[in-house]
Amino acid sequence: MLDLKTLAQVHREERDGRGNVLMADVNGAHVTGRTQSGRDAESVVFDFTLDTPSYFFPFLDAAVNATVPDIRVKGRKVDAWIIEEDGQVHYKVRKIWLIKEPPYFPLDLRYLPDGSVRRVEQALVREHPEAAKESGHGPERGHIS
Repeated sequence: MLDLKTLAQVHREERDGRGNVLMADVNGAHVTGRTQSGRDAESVVFDFTLDTPSYFFPFLDAAVNATVPDIRVKGRKVDAWIIEEDGQVHYKVRKIWLIKEPPYFPLDLRYLPDGSVRRVEQALVREHPEAAKESGHGPERGHIS
């Protein structure tokens, strides 16, 4: 989860079907949370402070190497930035679509070593009335189409 104004990372959760868990809360450079390496494993708590505030590293490419295709959100075309990263341990390639309005991350594809693709789509269920005022959108239900 990112701060909507600064895009600073404030919370992250990762879970898989084998019981591996990462839960982290970030407040600037201070990071707290827990990991678990399987269903029967005990949680390991962490609490540390980084030298600089935390950020979500794939966004670095947004400023450097992103492509800008159209994507349909709430029934209309909007510009999206596609960020690609490779060389990670858990997947061969990851592609993240970013847009300037909710849901901000409409699509995330991870191409896994076994040849499968993990696809995560985010949809706007409802927009907070204050956010709707700022963005110029009404409080409506929406989805990626």
